[in-house]
Amino acid sequence: INLELEKQKYKDLFFNSPVAFLVVDPNGNVIDINSTAKKLLNLKNSENINNPFLTNLVTTDLPRFYNHLHEVIISNETIREEFLFDLKNNNQYKRIEFNSIKFTDPNSGNSFIRMVLYDITERYELQLKTNEIHQQLTAMLMSGNMAWWRMNVKTMKAEYHQLKAEILGYTTEEFSDDVMKIMSFVHPDDYQKAWDAMLHHLNGKLPFYEIVYRIRCKDGKYKWILDRGKIAKFDENGDPEIVTGIFTDVTDLKEIELLLQKEKEQLANLSEAKTKLVSILSHDLRGPYATIINYLELLNQRFDIFSDDKKKEIINIVYETAKSSLNLLENILEWARSDSELVKVEKTSVEIYGYVRQQLDVFENSAKLKEITFQINGEKNLMINTDLKLFSTIMRNLLSNAVKFSRNNSIVNIDFNKVDKNIIFSIRDTGIGMNEKQIQNLFSITHSSSRIGTAGERGTGFGLKIVKEYISKLGGKIWVSSEVNIGTTFYFSLPID
Repeated sequence: INLELEKQKYKDLFFNSPVAFLVVDPNGNVIDINSTAKKLLNLKNSENINNPFLTNLVTTDLPRFYNHLHEVIISNETIREEFLFDLKNNNQYKRIEFNSIKFTDPNSGNSFIRMVLYDITERYELQLKTNEIHQQLTAMLMSGNMAWWRMNVKTMKAEYHQLKAEILGYTTEEFSDDVMKIMSFVHPDDYQKAWDAMLHHLNGKLPFYEIVYRIRCKDGKYKWILDRGKIAKFDENGDPEIVTGIFTDVTDLKEIELLLQKEKEQLANLSEAKTKLVSILSHDLRGPYATIINYLELLNQRFDIFSDDKKKEIINIVYETAKSSLNLLENILEWARSDSELVKVEKTSVEIYGYVRQQLDVFENSAKLKEITFQINGEKNLMINTDLKLFSTIMRNLLSNAVKFSRNNSIVNIDFNKVDKNIIFSIRDTGIGMNEKQIQNLFSITHSSSRIGTAGERGTGFGLKIVKEYISKLGGKIWVSSEVNIGTTFYFSLPID
């Protein structure tokens, strides 16, 4: 082997290579440098610069550069690091990647560093731009509570932005990439329609996938999600392979929507109630007052002609009509009060058996006329913490109904029992009962539920509506069972505390 020839070949390769090479000593002084490296470092061929890094390297990078030299000298591996160079030309900078490794000169035994340099300025700027776009996109996603996802239809695995996990209260490590496991978080009532929406898109029935569903968070609560996506890639057979999309938390919007819907329904109910109230005022009140005026006019015109018995009969008719109208008006006012925020619940502890017994005193005369007896069945000394005014109104209305629709010589049963944290009450009569349609309209403000009692007693139809409102305000529920000519049982629950 001709060593001189091989040495020359090496020199030619070193100095003429399109790759930037240079050799420096442990202090950064240049021992050898090829033309490509000179050009890269913005050095003139005529310049004889021992250490170009002192002049061209950005000042803030100098400590890092000398630390790099030290690490290379004490290491036997290639060490890669990036440095910024000032080209002294229109404030332009280059970012250069150094790949450095130590070697020992066999003649002198001294250590040197061989460096391979790459201009990575464009790559770095592109990475900066990519990072900027990524940050902007992330900021947009965060501001909109959104996250991207990417699903492989073949493997049923998903990739997603970390925000998807965070929206649901998980860390990225806790959240699964298994599509089926993610779907198990979807609310049972929404699960099938969510799957159907995706399948319809994959089968070509829909141009894109879009669905709003509820999904369970880490804390067990549910959030409303708007999920939208589209096939992004097909396989060689033309079948869907990749679907990408956006996952958006719309919980706040959905709650506003539900609130608006509730308010809309309330406004509709108020409108219906207003119509009903106008109907009552124009019919149920106007009729009785017209009757009163007509009888008084008749009495005024023929006072000297009518006998005392006839006068008493007319006066009695006027009295009963006025009394009935006043009762109706009081019920309307009570219902209007019950359906507003004016009713404030003020709870007091009371012994149930004794309090119910007190309520029966009101019905002593009406029950006696029809020979109706009351039977109370329940644990004595059982207490309940409730609003006594509302409780009294509930009991009196339900007992009044029971007496009104009971036949003579019958029994009205009042039962109460403790069930978990509630007291379940029932008031049962063996009267005329109701059919299914009457039961359905019982608590509706838009339907009149007023009926004539077994002894001709008249009602207003508002009592049960008041009962329902008050039971609701106390945190309870009311329901009813009834059979025509068999009887009716009203049930209602109230919390013990």
